[in-house]
Amino acid sequence: MHRKASLSRAVHTAALVLSSHLEQNDLGVSIWGFALLTKPLILTALSAMTTALAIFLQFSDCQKQMEAEFQNANRALR
Repeated sequence: MHRKASLSRAVHTAALVLSSHLEQNDLGVSIWGFALLTKPLILTALSAMTTALAIFLQFSDCQKQMEAEFQNANRALR
């Protein structure tokens, strides 16, 4: 029982440390001392890439639909 309580306390302590580190906005990763990638910068880049991916996928579907309509129109003219 004592071992379970100490393990639970250790997990709780580790979770608190991780939580306090994740709440810091100035926390970041250094790129060989050249620049500091902060949490807001990383999240902004990820959201921009996700938005671009959604737009590209939407245009890809639109292009496929236009190609199918073009082929159907060519068949109708024959």
